Amino acid sequence: MPAPADLTRRPALVRRQELVRRALWLVLGLAIAFVFVWVLFAAPTTGKLATSFGSAVHDPKDFFVTVLNSVTLAGLYFVVASGFTLIFGLMRVVNMAHGAFFLLGGYIALKLQRLEREVDALASAASREHEDEREPVQVG
Repeated sequence: MPAPADLTRRPALVRRQELVRRALWLVLGLAIAFVFVWVLFAAPTTGKLATSFGSAVHDPKDFFVTVLNSVTLAGLYFVVASGFTLIFGLMRVVNMAHGAFFLLGGYIALKLQRLEREVDALASAASREHEDEREPVQVG
């Protein structure tokens, strides 16, 4: 049977642990709140602490595009990680084909983007040449 002193010390230890746990959650919550306030309202566009775009309120379009890009990249990472986990969990084999397919998809996307830029540049150059060939119409 524990001594009476141990019975009185134990609740104090539990209370201290609970206070430490609550303090850590409070610090974490304040840090997250600071980040949200900074990104949404306070990020400057000039000065020593300047960001590329400024606050989200200052330029909501770029903020929205950045959020969508982040969610898309997180989804891609999730798909690759799920494939790794599924294959490793079932077969106990590390299958690197998922990473290879992810890399192949990125390479194809890059090539398509560059091809699209070249086609756009050729189309705009052709339209400028076509406009130069037309003779001005005289109204008279």
